[in-house]
Amino acid sequence: MIKKLSLFLLLSSFLFADAKLFFKDNRKSIHSSICTNIILNNYKIFDKLSQKKLLIKIYRKNCTHSHGLLWFDKYGNFNANFVDALELIKNNPKYNYIKKSIINNSIDIVNSDKLYTKSHDNIDIQLTNAVLKEINNIYYGKTKFYRMKRWLKNDREKFEWDYSKEKLNIANYLLNALKNNKLISSLKNLEPQYIQYKRLKKQLKLYQQIKKLGGWQKIKYGKTIKYKTKDYRISKIKKRLSLTDGFVMTNDDNLYNKALLVAVKRFQKRHGLEPDGRIGSSTISKMNISINKKIDIIKLNLERHRWLTHIFPKKYIEINIPSFRLNIVENHKSIYSTKIVVGKKERPSPIFTDRLSSFVINPYWRVPKSLVQKDILRHIMDDSTYIARNNIKITNKRGKRVSVTDVNWFEYDKDSNIPYRFRQEPGKKNALGLVKFLFPNRYAVYLHDTNHKSLFKKTNRAYSSGCIRVHKPFDLLTELNKDDSRYTNKNIKNHIKSKKNRHFSFKDKLKIYINYLTAYVGDDGLLYFYKDVYDYDRVQLRF
Repeated sequence: MIKKLSLFLLLSSFLFADAKLFFKDNRKSIHSSICTNIILNNYKIFDKLSQKKLLIKIYRKNCTHSHGLLWFDKYGNFNANFVDALELIKNNPKYNYIKKSIINNSIDIVNSDKLYTKSHDNIDIQLTNAVLKEINNIYYGKTKFYRMKRWLKNDREKFEWDYSKEKLNIANYLLNALKNNKLISSLKNLEPQYIQYKRLKKQLKLYQQIKKLGGWQKIKYGKTIKYKTKDYRISKIKKRLSLTDGFVMTNDDNLYNKALLVAVKRFQKRHGLEPDGRIGSSTISKMNISINKKIDIIKLNLERHRWLTHIFPKKYIEINIPSFRLNIVENHKSIYSTKIVVGKKERPSPIFTDRLSSFVINPYWRVPKSLVQKDILRHIMDDSTYIARNNIKITNKRGKRVSVTDVNWFEYDKDSNIPYRFRQEPGKKNALGLVKFLFPNRYAVYLHDTNHKSLFKKTNRAYSSGCIRVHKPFDLLTELNKDDSRYTNKNIKNHIKSKKNRHFSFKDKLKIYINYLTAYVGDDGLLYFYKDVYDYDRVQLRF
């Protein structure tokens, strides 16, 4: 009874605190019945466990060169890896049932006169199952990504989100970690290794600390508060911004002073608002988003980082849809940044990774079938001169030119298979502008100039049909070609003046990552929250 109580207290103290767990050595070695079952292809012992396939694989490998158990030594004692495994699961409430099972089975082991019991197997299999789940969560993420993707596919007319993560041999990874007694450090290496993930993880800790302190109070709506005026809500706003935006509380009076103006502008900048210092309903609405929701948003975005490649290249192009920006990143810092226009909500830009290949001066625009059905057909029916005015040529399937007046367009509708091809010729009216950037992909998406420059003045820039429009494309082209003497500003201008369609390859074919990140830490160290333009945050929370 004393031995039983001592063991219970020891295990309990470790599982729910920070104690260390040891057992006495036995003199004889053991051999697990798990191995016997594996040899006989009897897998019933794994039937109720979520990681059944991996468990079979990992124990089959382990049984070829050891006594079979992962968390016990050959004498039936808990090993050093067992302590690390408990460290991994002890603060996670979803593993409480495993913790209780370990305690109960450990008591059975101590009470038994035998060196080896089925309780050894029970502990080993359950703990392995839990650790495999954690490895999967750390590397691939906890979200049921493919279920979420299927749901969005069914719900949206057009939706694409590619999962670009490299595959991990989880069984081999765990066995190697255990062999080297480096479970915890090995699992840390499975987390994304690039700077944005680490910055965001730091911010999560900060916001969790704010939550422990009680978060912030809601601020009442009312008339817009202007700089140097007084308002009864100012004291609450000061307290709110002292938590997240560097405002230092010297007093809690109701004067809108200079120090508060700096903090308000910083807050507005971080939340995609015009940083004018005026505290109106839009600013108050953002201030009133609860600490719990902020933490959820950060966690969602940390999860999205786990869906990306494990290690980023030294230099790459990063496109973030919610921030409407393109960045060229080198050595973890943005060396070039520009505004972009992305797909509208009903025609969202796809999320994927590819590699920049070439650029085209004076591009043709081959109008996608979907746009012919939904847009061009309607314009032709309304105005037969639309085609000529926009410098579009129509051909049949054999490539023969067709006049717009030769076809009865009223025979077709937005669901018809229209047997004609539409191509807009190069020029100022071309929808792609004067240059496009190619990175071959199955979505036929590319970066390009635009003849609708006014859209870049807007804060919300989700207006395209999926492709990505660049604010100053020739500045981007210059940046991409700065180490390539073949392309100077002068000869690029000459090619534009020629009005001829010309295709050129890039010397440095950078990787392009089109992401969807609504929480992002900039090089300035500030945490930015962007509008969930496609409602993907809301959807992801369901899975």
